[in-house]
Amino acid sequence: MMKRKIRLSALVAVLVLMLALLIGGLYGTFSDTEESTGNVFTAGSLNLLSEIDGTNYSAIAQTADGINDNITFAGLLPNDAGSVTWTLTNDGTVDGTLSLVCTDNFSENGGQ
Repeated sequence: MMKRKIRLSALVAVLVLMLALLIGGLYGTFSDTEESTGNVFTAGSLNLLSEIDGTNYSAIAQTADGINDNITFAGLLPNDAGSVTWTLTNDGTVDGTLSLVCTDNFSENGGQ
């Protein structure tokens, strides 16, 4: 009976010691902090500047909202000719990809 109490006491002591080591190890692992100096982070920018110029065209609407620019023509007659130069300049520090969509929705005599 006495040996059994000693063994039980020793087992409890070993379990308490193991639990204390486990808790201490986990606390040490998850509460560690490090400092780092001299780091530099740089963010670039993509800033397209739009300039629209042309010859022999009359535009009833020329809008530029910084995202989408468009021109709406008015008063075009048969055999009218002209050109539009649309210059985009990247004033930013990173490269970008330009997607261009050109649609012509001409109608005769007001029809669609």
